[in-house]
Amino acid sequence: MKLRKKGLLVKMAYAFKREDDIPKRTSLCKFFWRFIGHLVVVPIFFFIFFISLLVASFFGFFVAKRPTVFKNGSMVHYEKWPSVCGHRIYPISILLGIFICYVIRESVLESTSIIKESIYNNIHILKSPITLYVIIGISIIIIGLISYRMFKKSETYRLIKAYIRAKKEKVCPIIEIID
Repeated sequence: MKLRKKGLLVKMAYAFKREDDIPKRTSLCKFFWRFIGHLVVVPIFFFIFFISLLVASFFGFFVAKRPTVFKNGSMVHYEKWPSVCGHRIYPISILLGIFICYVIRESVLESTSIIKESIYNNIHILKSPITLYVIIGISIIIIGLISYRMFKKSETYRLIKAYIRAKKEKVCPIIEIID
């Protein structure tokens, strides 16, 4: 089996390696589990890390021992502000994070309200709820068939198929990574 170095599978499996460090030949089983690990574990790790960093920076500002802005009539220097992991926490960064969350929330609610409004305005076209269910069911079937056909042509499908075949034969073949 040959995989492209610039392909999605190789880029995901060797996401944290430089292009020179990617091997030319490797075991299919090792490559498969490296790909699955990066596909599943790494996004979960980054999500948990991001949430914990967000929570720590948000609550760290309120919990940290910090001086008042004005002390004895003079302003406190910015170097005396609290720091988390060597990074200064400023009120503007917290406000910016809250603002970004607000904008994302409003944009999602606005897009869903437009969809709901268009459905409610055109609901008279549908004679019964069964018509709506039939339309949704046919749409899901068509999207599923198109997705399945596209997936069958992808490198990911070939990798999974080769891995299952190798596990049945109890032999992991060598794959080549070509430029």
